Amino acid sequence: MRVSAEEARRVIRAAEKEKDSANDLLKKGRYEDAHRQYSEALEAVEGIEVVKGGDSDRSGEGDEGGFGEDDMNTATQLQLSLLSNLCLCAMKKQAFEKAIEYGERVLSSNPNHLKCLLRTASSHLSLSECMQATVTPPTSSSSSSS
Repeated sequence: MRVSAEEARRVIRAAEKEKDSANDLLKKGRYEDAHRQYSEALEAVEGIEVVKGGDSDRSGEGDEGGFGEDDMNTATQLQLSLLSNLCLCAMKKQAFEKAIEYGERVLSSNPNHLKCLLRTASSHLSLSECMQATVTPPTSSSSSSS
């Protein structure tokens, strides 16, 4: 969505509020609701395309004319935080492949993001254990009957 710098900052503030609300839902164990809110906030922030105006390349917080480097960093950090929280929601819902997808999106921008490193690794382990449990039959009963 093409918006002015002022509108872009408004969208970011609204997405931050939505993230805070989703955090509360996550703490209450309402993973599906939290996931939906994080997704909506992420979609809004990812959809921002700032219209370049006469003074739109001025940087700095709060100047009404431009969407500067500080604003861009805020938007990027918010996206990474939302993706990290989506990763956690997916893990809580045992949607480990989706958790890995979210985690890898964060790690492609920030390879040292500790929470996503741990969440992605944990999701890989969970998938391996699930696949192993369905592929390998139990052997304890067959070995004791000899």
